Amino acid sequence: MKFELDEITLAEMTKEARQCFLDEDAPEYICVLNTEIEKGYENANFTELLRAAHSLKGGAGIAQLFSIMELSHSFEDILAIIQKLPNSRTEEAWVLLEFIVNEITILLHQAEGDEEIFVDAKLLKKLADFIDSYSATATNIIPEKKPQNIEVKSEPEPVNNSINSANYQEDSLSSSNLRISLERLELMTNEVEELLVIRERLRLRQQQLSQVTRKIRSISRQLEPIQEQVQNFYNQLAIAPASIAPQNQQEFDSLELDRYTEIHISLQTFQELMLQFQENYADLKFINQDVSDNLDGLETNVDSLYGNVTQSRLVPFRTIGQRFLPQVQSLAYRCNKSVNLLIEGEEVLIDKILLEQLQTPLSHLINNALSHGIELPSERLAHHKPEQANIKLCASIDNHQLKILIQDDGQGIDLYKVYQKAKEKGLISSKLTFDKLSQEAILEWIFHPNFSTVDMASELSGRGVGLDIVRNKIQKLRGTIEVKSEDQKGTTFTINIPLNLNFMSLLFIRWQNRLFALPTSSVLETTSVSELVWDQVDASRVKWRNQWIPVLQMSQLLSDKNSCHLSIKSKVGLILESSSHPFLVMVDNLLSEEKLLVKAFDETVILPTYLLGCTILGGGEIVPVISPQAFTVFSETKSNLLSQGNRLNSLNRKGTILVAEDSVATRRLLARILEKVGFNVILCRDGQEAVEKLELHQGGVDLIISDVEMPRLNGFELLEIVRSQPQYAHIPVIMATSRTGKRHREQGTELGANAYLGKPILAKTLLKTIESFLTVEQPIN
Repeated sequence: MKFELDEITLAEMTKEARQCFLDEDAPEYICVLNTEIEKGYENANFTELLRAAHSLKGGAGIAQLFSIMELSHSFEDILAIIQKLPNSRTEEAWVLLEFIVNEITILLHQAEGDEEIFVDAKLLKKLADFIDSYSATATNIIPEKKPQNIEVKSEPEPVNNSINSANYQEDSLSSSNLRISLERLELMTNEVEELLVIRERLRLRQQQLSQVTRKIRSISRQLEPIQEQVQNFYNQLAIAPASIAPQNQQEFDSLELDRYTEIHISLQTFQELMLQFQENYADLKFINQDVSDNLDGLETNVDSLYGNVTQSRLVPFRTIGQRFLPQVQSLAYRCNKSVNLLIEGEEVLIDKILLEQLQTPLSHLINNALSHGIELPSERLAHHKPEQANIKLCASIDNHQLKILIQDDGQGIDLYKVYQKAKEKGLISSKLTFDKLSQEAILEWIFHPNFSTVDMASELSGRGVGLDIVRNKIQKLRGTIEVKSEDQKGTTFTINIPLNLNFMSLLFIRWQNRLFALPTSSVLETTSVSELVWDQVDASRVKWRNQWIPVLQMSQLLSDKNSCHLSIKSKVGLILESSSHPFLVMVDNLLSEEKLLVKAFDETVILPTYLLGCTILGGGEIVPVISPQAFTVFSETKSNLLSQGNRLNSLNRKGTILVAEDSVATRRLLARILEKVGFNVILCRDGQEAVEKLELHQGGVDLIISDVEMPRLNGFELLEIVRSQPQYAHIPVIMATSRTGKRHREQGTELGANAYLGKPILAKTLLKTIESFLTVEQPIN
C-alpha cells in the first residue's frame, strides 16, 4: 500500500510545526543563548551554548526557516573555532556570536508576523570570511582540555529513596508551570466576561425578588386586621342560637355542644389559607436572604476569577520593549549608525494579546526611525548633535487607553519631499501649492499604500508598505496613530489604543430619553444647571474653577442631526475631561454609578471614535459607553467653536462617488458607509455600467471606487478608459479588491490608480483614503 500526503496537508503540517517552534521551542533556546553570551567567554557554559544552538538549528529546519538554520550552523562552527583560538583573538569571535543571536532574534520576530525573512548580507559575508580563515584549526568541536566552566556530572551518592522522592515531588510542585496558549486564555476571558453579565442579570432578578417580598410583607400586614375580624366572627357563630342547629342536636344548648355550619367551614378554610400565606411569606423571605448571600459570595468569587484571569494576561511592557534591543543593535550595525534604544514605562502592565498584536507595527516604526530618521554619525556631528542617536519607546495607560510613543532625535520628515512625492503619485492637485497645506495634511500621505520617499528600495525600507501596514493593524485594534515631526529635532509617532480588559466604574446618564454611560474617571465634576456661572458676553462658555470652559451640546458631540441642540429637560451639568481641555455638557438626569464590564465593538460597521464600547445591563439592555477623551476641544470661545464647526462641515461636504462592484453584499456595504458620512453614491454592477453612468453624469462624479474582477468590463479596463478620456482623467480612482499581489498593484499603478486597497475593506481606511482626495483643496488645520 502506498501512502501519500497531498500538498495542502503537507503545508498545513509545516505551518503547525513552524508555529509550535516559534511559540514553544525558539524562545527557550534564545533565552539560553542570550544568558550564556552575556556571561562572556570566561564564564559561559559551552555545553549549554552548543546544545541550544544545535536544537535551534534542528527546530528551524523542521519549521522550514532555513535562514535561521544556516545562522545556527554558523554559530556551532564559530563556537568550535573559538575554543581553539588564542585568548587575544577570542573577543572578535565572541562579538560575532552576539551578532548571530541578535540576527536570529530579529528573524524569529519577522517570522511571527508572517513577514519575509531578510538576513543581513554583510553579516553572512563576515561569518563566512571568519570561518574560512580559521577552518584549518577548527578540527574538533570540544578542545582536548575542557574549559573550567563545563560541568561533568559524577555518579550520585546513595541516598534514602523515600526522602529523595519526597524532596523531588516538593521541588517539582513548587517550580511547576502550566503553559496556556493565548487563544485558550482569550476564550477563558470571554467565558468569565459572560459570567459577569449573567451575574448582573441574577442580581437584577434578586432585586426584583426583594421587591416582591417587601410587597407581600405589606399585603400580609394589611390582612392581619381582617384575619382578626374573621376570627371574631367565627367565634360568634360558634355560640349561635339553637334555632340554627340541626334537628337531632336541639336537645343540647350552646354551652354543651358547639354547632358548625357551611359558613363555619368557609371561614375556617380562609383562616388556614391565611396561615399558609404567612408561612410562604416567611419561606420566601428566607429564600430571598439566602439568594442575596449566595450572590454576594458569587460576586466576590467571579470578581476574583476575573481579576486572576486578567492578571494572567498582563505582562510588563519590557517584555516587548526589550525584544527590540537586539533589533536596534543589529540594524544600526547594518546601517553604520550609532543608536541607543531607551525604554520608558517598562513596568506598565499590558494585555499580552494586545502586545503581540503590536509587535509588527512597533517593529515597522523602529525600522522607519533607523532607516529614515536617524542620520549617520558624521551628519549628526555636522549638525552639532551627539554622535549616538536615541530612539525612545514609551508606554503609559491613561483613562483606559494604552498610549505608546516612538520618538527619535533624528533629522525629522522632509515635508516638501513628501509633498513632491504626493504630487508625483497624483494624490493632490498640481495646482495646490505647498504653503497652503498644514503639517498634519502632508504627514497624512505617508500612510498611503505604496508611498515612500526613498528612491532605492532596500531590505529595511523603500517598498512603501511599512506605514500602511502600521495604520491598518492599529485600526483593527480600534486605535489611532498620529505623527509629528520637527526639522533636525526628530519625529514622534503616538499610538492610542483602547484597552480590551475594561471592568470599570460607569456613570449612567439620560439625555432625551436615551441612556448613555461614561467612565467615572472622565467626569471631573457634576453640578446643577441652575448653579452654573455663564459668561455674559459669550453664552457658549461657563466659569469653572476660575477658568472659562466651553459648553458643548450632546447633539454636537454625538453628531445627531435628529436631536434638539438643547434639551429643555437638562438639569445637570457634567464637566468632562477631553484630550485637550475640560468642557461642559448638559444632560437630563444622572441615574446611577455601577462597576460593569465594557465590551468593544467589532469592525462590522463603521463606528464613531468616541464610542469606547458597550455595557449590558441585567435586564439585557445594551448601553453605549462614551469616551470624552475622543473629543478634541480646540478653543474656549464661541467664535472659534463656530469656525471649528464650519471646518468640520467643509470636511464633510457632500460629493458624488461612483462604485463599480459586482458583489451585491460589498456594493451595499460600501453604499451604507459612504451615505452614512454624507456622500451621494452611484452603484454599478460592473465596469461597463460604470462607463455608462459616467457618460450619464457628465462632470457630476467626484471619485470612483472600483473592484478589479468584474464581468463585461473589469476594473483595469475601466481605469484605462477613465484615464484615456480627458473629461474623466482628473477623477481620483481607488481600486478595492482582494487581488493585492505585487503584479496587480503594479498594473493598477501603471494605469493610473490613485490608491489600492485590499479586501475586506475597513471603513476607517476607506474614509481616510477618500478624505485625502476630496478634501485636499481645503487646508486642514
